[in-house]
Amino acid sequence: MSNPDSKFLKRFSVIIGLLVVIALALVFLSRVIMDASPTADEPAVTAAAPAASAQASAASADAPAAAAAPAATATAANATPAAGAQAAGGGEGATVYQQVCSVCHAPGIAGAPKVGDAAAWAPRIAQGKATLYDHALHGLTSKTGVMAPKAGRSDLSDASVEAAVDYMVAKSSG
Repeated sequence: MSNPDSKFLKRFSVIIGLLVVIALALVFLSRVIMDASPTADEPAVTAAAPAASAQASAASADAPAAAAAPAATATAANATPAAGAQAAGGGEGATVYQQVCSVCHAPGIAGAPKVGDAAAWAPRIAQGKATLYDHALHGLTSKTGVMAPKAGRSDLSDASVEAAVDYMVAKSSG
């Protein structure tokens, strides 16, 4: 082999080796990321969690309070998500907001209106809750921003997402 051919083969071998190392590093990184992300086996935030918590605390209370708990639970089950979110200081909506929605809605990433910014929320609120729920549940791509369906958390129930929307609207209404 001539000298230029051997130089080419050496450089080509080095480049191929580097590409293999980069590919292996990317595979390793993707596995680390996948291990850190939530799976379907992990418990999801659901509407049943606050009710179960209320029942558990009622069971540990004295008899009169325990007798009143089923009536309170029935009343809470018949309440609207917005009323429940406001009555419990946010309740499930606040929890879902803190765990999921705040990633984009606190700093305003990807065009997400910041919670508490009445001017940014006003045109969205004017579209009605049905539209807000639809965008939160099914996603949105518009000139002003992008919203992944259920904020990328398909494990969330529709009721949980709607409670979070109610919470953000309550905190952002002017």
